[in-house]
Amino acid sequence: MKHPLQLIGAVCLLATLSIGCDVEDGSDVENSESAATTLKQSEAAARKGDHHEMMNVGMTYYQGPEDVKQDNLKAYIWLTLAAENEELKNAGSLVDALADLNKTLSSADKNNALMQIDNIKVGLPKD
Repeated sequence: MKHPLQLIGAVCLLATLSIGCDVEDGSDVENSESAATTLKQSEAAARKGDHHEMMNVGMTYYQGPEDVKQDNLKAYIWLTLAAENEELKNAGSLVDALADLNKTLSSADKNNALMQIDNIKVGLPKD
């Protein structure tokens, strides 16, 4: 007679094989993009003038999810740019995040951010 743990291992192996473990099974877990990958795509769109993506980039840096390091300076830059859009300027999460960042960042950081904002605006498409 086999040891009970040997039987459990065999049963688990059999269950795994019968269910299947194909990586391309359509599961959200295997196919989901990392926050960093999504951030790169969003930032590329933001640099082309998409204000919604500017807000997404800013909120991502503000919240620092998963594999993206929180960066208040970058968050401030992108959220300030997004707030220039009439449709977004009164969005609750944007207003709250900017208010928090205004309290958190030093004057030197805000001045640095304003220079970076001006540089980003130079590269944006003209309306």
